[in-house]
Amino acid sequence: MSRESFISATRNILKSNSATLWDCGSKVDTHENLVHAIDALLATNVANICTNEQECLELLILGCKAINTLSEQLISKFSKLLFSIFNKQQFNFNSNTLRESLEVLLSFLIDAYSSCAYTSTKVDILRALSKVLYENGNQCEKFHVRLLNTLISLAQPDNPQLEIRRMAINCLGNLSARTGNKLNGKYRSIYDVLFANLNAGITESDEIAS
Repeated sequence: MSRESFISATRNILKSNSATLWDCGSKVDTHENLVHAIDALLATNVANICTNEQECLELLILGCKAINTLSEQLISKFSKLLFSIFNKQQFNFNSNTLRESLEVLLSFLIDAYSSCAYTSTKVDILRALSKVLYENGNQCEKFHVRLLNTLISLAQPDNPQLEIRRMAINCLGNLSARTGNKLNGKYRSIYDVLFANLNAGITESDEIAS
C-alpha cells in the first residue's frame, strides 16, 4: 500500500468517527474524538492495513504527541494499539531517524506508566512495552538505566501485583534479547531478579505440596 493510499484509508476511518489523528500534530482533538479514533483503528485491525513501517511509526508518533498522559482511558487504548501493531510487525530501528521514533515510543510508555493509577492500565502499558522492546534492546541504550530502574523494581518477587510482575519480567527478557554487550554490567541485576522469582516460585510450590 502506497503512502497516499495508507493516509487516505486512515483518514477515512478517523473521519467516520469525527476525529483526525493525522492532524493532531498541529491541534489535539477532544478527548472523546481521540477515543473514537483509536477504537476505530483497533476495530479495523490497523496492523494489517499498516504494512509499511515508516507509515506505521508516523501514525504512532502522532498518537504519542496527541494523547495526554493523564488520561488513563486513552493510554490504555493506545497501549493496546501499540501491542496490536508490534505483535504483527517487527520494526527495524537501525537508522537514526527510526531510532528516534523508538525513543519517542519508549518515553511515552515510561511516562504513561508513571502517571497511571489503575492496575489494568499499567498492565496494558507493560504489555505494549514488552512488544516494543522485543529484539530492540540494542537500539535503546540511552533508556537502559531508566527501564531497568522501573522494571527490576516491578519484577521483585515480593510485588503482590502478580500480573504487573509477570509483564515486567517479560519486558526484562525482551530488553535483554540480542542486546549483547550494551547491557554489560547490568545483566547481573536482571539475573538476580529472575532467579529470585524462580526461587520464590519453587518455595510456593513446596508450601502448597506440604
